[in-house]
Amino acid sequence: MNQCVFSADRKYRYLLIHRWEPESPERPCMWLALNPSTADESGLDNTLTRIRSFSRAAGFNAFYMANLFALVSTDSKGMKRHCYPVGPDNDDHIRQIAFQILTIFVAWGTHGRHQNRDREVLGLLARLGRTELLCFASKWMSRSFEWKHRDQRQIYLKRKSLD
Repeated sequence: MNQCVFSADRKYRYLLIHRWEPESPERPCMWLALNPSTADESGLDNTLTRIRSFSRAAGFNAFYMANLFALVSTDSKGMKRHCYPVGPDNDDHIRQIAFQILTIFVAWGTHGRHQNRDREVLGLLARLGRTELLCFASKWMSRSFEWKHRDQRQIYLKRKSLD
Protein backbone atom coordinates (compact mmCIF):
# COMPACT_ATOMS: atom_id res chain seq x y z
CA MET A 1 0.00 0.00 0.00
CA ASN A 2 2.66 2.58 1.04
CA GLN A 3 6.40 2.55 0.60
CA CYS A 4 8.28 3.65 3.71
CA VAL A 5 11.86 4.24 4.73
CA PHE A 6 12.37 3.68 8.46
CA SER A 7 15.48 3.46 10.59
CA ALA A 8 16.46 -0.12 11.45
CA ASP A 9 14.78 0.19 14.87
CA ARG A 10 11.71 1.93 13.31
CA LYS A 11 12.05 4.88 15.72
CA TYR A 12 12.47 7.21 12.75
CA ARG A 13 10.41 7.34 9.59
CA TYR A 14 12.27 9.26 6.92
CA LEU A 15 9.89 8.88 4.02
CA LEU A 16 6.43 7.61 3.17
CA ILE A 17 5.30 7.35 -0.45
CA HIS A 18 1.61 6.96 -1.19
CA ARG A 19 0.21 6.42 -4.71
CA TRP A 20 -3.45 6.02 -5.64
CA GLU A 21 -3.32 5.68 -9.44
CA PRO A 22 -0.51 3.16 -9.97
CA GLU A 23 -1.55 2.49 -13.59
CA SER A 24 -1.09 6.18 -14.56
CA PRO A 25 2.17 8.10 -14.96
CA GLU A 26 3.15 9.47 -11.59
CA ARG A 27 2.29 13.13 -10.86
CA PRO A 28 3.84 13.50 -7.40
CA CYS A 29 4.09 16.26 -4.85
CA MET A 30 6.18 16.42 -1.71
CA TRP A 31 4.90 17.32 1.74
CA LEU A 32 7.09 18.47 4.61
CA ALA A 33 5.31 18.40 7.96
CA LEU A 34 6.42 18.28 11.60
CA ASN A 35 6.94 14.61 12.45
CA PRO A 36 5.51 11.20 11.54
CA SER A 37 2.72 9.63 13.52
CA THR A 38 1.30 6.12 13.06
CA ALA A 39 1.21 5.80 9.26
CA ASP A 40 3.33 3.01 7.86
CA GLU A 41 3.42 0.48 5.01
CA SER A 42 -0.05 -0.81 5.85
CA GLY A 43 -2.05 2.42 6.04
CA LEU A 44 -2.43 6.16 6.41
CA ASP A 45 -3.20 8.01 9.62
CA ASN A 46 -5.76 10.84 9.78
CA THR A 47 -3.24 13.53 8.82
CA LEU A 48 -2.02 11.65 5.75
CA THR A 49 -5.58 10.87 4.71
CA ARG A 50 -6.18 14.65 4.64
CA ILE A 51 -2.91 15.17 2.75
CA ARG A 52 -4.06 12.65 0.16
CA SER A 53 -7.33 14.60 -0.23
CA PHE A 54 -5.50 17.91 -0.64
CA SER A 55 -3.00 16.37 -3.06
CA ARG A 56 -5.73 14.75 -5.17
CA ALA A 57 -7.72 18.01 -5.28
CA ALA A 58 -4.58 19.78 -6.52
CA GLY A 59 -4.20 17.30 -9.41
CA PHE A 60 -1.53 14.94 -8.07
CA ASN A 61 -1.76 11.14 -7.93
CA ALA A 62 1.03 10.51 -5.42
CA PHE A 63 2.69 12.21 -2.48
CA TYR A 64 6.08 11.83 -0.87
CA MET A 65 5.89 12.60 2.84
CA ALA A 66 8.92 13.84 4.76
CA ASN A 67 9.14 15.70 8.05
CA LEU A 68 11.30 18.23 9.86
CA PHE A 69 11.71 15.65 12.62
CA ALA A 70 11.78 11.97 11.67
CA LEU A 71 11.00 10.65 15.16
CA VAL A 72 7.74 8.67 15.11
CA SER A 73 5.57 10.20 17.82
CA THR A 74 1.89 10.94 18.29
CA ASP A 75 2.71 13.70 20.78
CA SER A 76 4.59 16.88 19.82
CA LYS A 77 5.57 17.43 23.48
CA GLY A 78 7.11 13.97 23.63
CA MET A 79 8.90 14.59 20.35
CA LYS A 80 10.34 17.83 21.75
CA ARG A 81 11.61 16.03 24.88
CA HIS A 82 13.55 13.49 22.80
CA CYS A 83 17.31 14.08 22.70
CA TYR A 84 17.55 13.77 18.89
CA PRO A 85 14.15 13.99 17.17
CA VAL A 86 15.58 14.90 13.74
CA GLY A 87 17.05 11.47 13.05
CA PRO A 88 20.50 10.72 11.62
CA ASP A 89 19.44 10.32 7.97
CA ASN A 90 16.56 12.79 7.75
CA ASP A 91 18.30 15.60 5.86
CA ASP A 92 19.59 13.17 3.23
CA HIS A 93 16.05 11.98 2.51
CA ILE A 94 14.61 15.50 2.43
CA ARG A 95 17.37 16.58 0.06
CA GLN A 96 16.90 13.59 -2.27
CA ILE A 97 13.13 14.00 -2.59
CA ALA A 98 13.19 17.82 -2.82
CA PHE A 99 15.70 17.51 -5.67
CA GLN A 100 13.42 15.11 -7.59
CA ILE A 101 9.91 16.53 -7.05
CA LEU A 102 8.87 19.93 -8.35
CA THR A 103 5.96 20.77 -6.03
CA ILE A 104 6.64 21.04 -2.30
CA PHE A 105 3.96 21.78 0.29
CA VAL A 106 5.08 22.81 3.77
CA ALA A 107 2.81 22.16 6.74
CA TRP A 108 4.66 22.10 10.04
CA GLY A 109 3.02 24.86 12.08
CA THR A 110 4.68 26.73 14.92
CA HIS A 111 6.26 23.60 16.44
CA GLY A 112 8.67 23.65 13.50
CA ARG A 113 10.64 26.31 15.38
CA HIS A 114 11.82 23.65 17.84
CA GLN A 115 15.63 23.43 17.69
CA ASN A 116 15.48 26.05 14.91
CA ARG A 117 14.60 23.16 12.63
CA ASP A 118 12.30 25.15 10.32
CA ARG A 119 15.16 27.48 9.40
CA GLU A 120 17.59 24.59 8.95
CA VAL A 121 15.29 22.84 6.48
CA LEU A 122 14.38 26.06 4.66
CA GLY A 123 18.12 26.68 4.29
CA LEU A 124 18.65 23.14 3.00
CA LEU A 125 15.90 23.68 0.42
CA ALA A 126 17.29 27.09 -0.55
CA ARG A 127 20.71 25.55 -1.22
CA LEU A 128 18.93 23.22 -3.66
CA GLY A 129 17.33 26.26 -5.31
CA ARG A 130 13.94 25.29 -3.86
CA THR A 131 12.62 28.59 -2.54
CA GLU A 132 9.12 28.42 -4.05
CA LEU A 133 7.19 26.45 -1.49
CA LEU A 134 3.42 26.05 -1.24
CA CYS A 135 1.40 26.37 1.92
CA PHE A 136 -2.16 27.20 2.88
CA ALA A 137 -3.46 30.75 2.97
CA SER A 138 -3.39 30.75 6.76
CA LYS A 139 0.33 31.46 6.69
CA TRP A 140 2.92 33.15 4.51
CA MET A 141 6.67 33.36 4.26
CA SER A 142 8.82 36.41 3.69
CA ARG A 143 12.07 36.55 1.71
CA SER A 144 13.99 36.03 4.96
CA PHE A 145 12.20 32.69 5.54
CA GLU A 146 10.30 34.17 8.47
CA TRP A 147 6.99 32.35 8.94
CA LYS A 148 3.93 34.17 10.15
CA HIS A 149 1.24 31.91 11.57
CA ARG A 150 -2.42 32.51 12.10
CA ASP A 151 -3.39 28.87 12.44
CA GLN A 152 -0.89 26.15 13.24
CA ARG A 153 -3.48 23.50 12.37
CA GLN A 154 -3.62 24.45 8.70
CA ILE A 155 -3.57 20.82 7.60
CA TYR A 156 -7.13 20.54 8.94
CA LEU A 157 -8.54 23.38 6.84
CA LYS A 158 -11.61 22.38 4.92
CA ARG A 159 -11.02 21.01 1.44
CA LYS A 160 -12.84 23.94 -0.13
CA SER A 161 -9.90 26.15 0.91
CA LEU A 162 -8.02 24.70 -2.08
CA ASP A 163 -10.75 25.69 -4.55
